Amino acid sequence: MKFLRKSPLQTITVTRRIAAPVAAIFAMLADHEAYAQWPGMAVARLEQAGLTTRNGTGALRYLKSGPVWFREKITAFEPSQRMDYLIVDSLLPLEHKGASIRLREAGDGITEVVWTSTFRLRIPLVGTALTRLLARQMSQGFGGALKHVERQLGASR
Repeated sequence: MKFLRKSPLQTITVTRRIAAPVAAIFAMLADHEAYAQWPGMAVARLEQAGLTTRNGTGALRYLKSGPVWFREKITAFEPSQRMDYLIVDSLLPLEHKGASIRLREAGDGITEVVWTSTFRLRIPLVGTALTRLLARQMSQGFGGALKHVERQLGASR
């Protein structure tokens, strides 16, 4: 039946150019426990250290914003270049295909940060509409997080 089909996967991408060094931006994004100080984030804790570095590949973090919580596993960690993660558990019935934060020097002291995530909500009948709503909220959240990083580093676009 058509109404019981899975909702389509949604990919969101947020790009921001920040006037700060790649290493400084990456250090903030990779400090999982410091997320607790970010606007809108109620809880952020490292539940399991990474395989070779504390916040690196294999690390398991727990994040809570409002009533929604996520448990995420770091799946790739290349300092000053990229950090990938997978939501492995959540309050929401979420099918997550993965997320990636990529950084690159864009010249003149500017770092380009590209944050992507692909997912869908597994809810019959309304999954597609709710997935779109969640995509908007997550895009705003990623954008807000990158604005916070920019403010903390005293950078301007």
